[in-house]
Amino acid sequence: MSRRAATRCGVAAMLGILTVLPVRAGPFVVPVDSAQSTLSFQLCVAGRCDTDSSPVAGYSVIALDCVDDPTQITLYDFSFQLTDNLSWYLSWGFLGSLSATATGVGLLDAQPGLALGPTPVTAGQFTFTGVPSNATGLLTYHAVGVPCAALQGSGYPCDDTRDLADEGTQYGDMNGTVSSANRVVFLVSQIDRTTPLDPNNPGLGSLRVYGTVYGHAEVPRPLGDVDGDGDVDVTDLYWFGCCMAGPGLTIPPPNCTAYRFAGSDLDHDGDVDLVDFAALARQLDS
Repeated sequence: MSRRAATRCGVAAMLGILTVLPVRAGPFVVPVDSAQSTLSFQLCVAGRCDTDSSPVAGYSVIALDCVDDPTQITLYDFSFQLTDNLSWYLSWGFLGSLSATATGVGLLDAQPGLALGPTPVTAGQFTFTGVPSNATGLLTYHAVGVPCAALQGSGYPCDDTRDLADEGTQYGDMNGTVSSANRVVFLVSQIDRTTPLDPNNPGLGSLRVYGTVYGHAEVPRPLGDVDGDGDVDVTDLYWFGCCMAGPGLTIPPPNCTAYRFAGSDLDHDGDVDLVDFAALARQLDS
């Protein structure tokens, strides 16, 4: 029997007496890169529209089935806060005008901590459907003429300050891309949703939120996470067996990718042998 075959037999024998408990890695936070992230808010009333934009701060909380090569993504939470105030001015000429400002505006997950997904990642792209979100912030407006009459026709005053949190939960899709390089995850979220100002009178106007939110985070590889999915379990034992080559062999054997070989080399000495298996067993038994 060859040394490699004997080694695998030894692994099989030890697997028979090892109680395997998965070592789980939870979701991770991806901070928003405010320098690259912008959300625009288009306010439309009685046929007139104006748009203002702001950089975005905040975070997303996600989980991936495999950090090194994600094929599924789960969304647990997000918080996108505008760093600037917003202002709009809608004019009907001599027929009237509407001016409005918004402060403290944010877009929050309406069900933080509740998993949405997993959803497939295809060629780096994903889509979450029916994402629930709540808005925060105060909207103050003043209207005269045509917009004032339109607001009054729907039961709203011509001058008011509204708490956006009172508008209730809105649902929309969230598209984006996710990729990974050297355990750094890059997340791009595309936001585009439109909410009527008065659900009972859609013709009054709407508020559209759209833009792109960028973020990235380094996700350290847990010791013993051979397959790169963020936890240590029996699947890692399987791939460890595929990569186990014995002392001195630094080239991944057949059916063992380079990153799985690297994940199997727990003592970082350039090969995968019984010393690495002992370290993996300690992880599984912890």
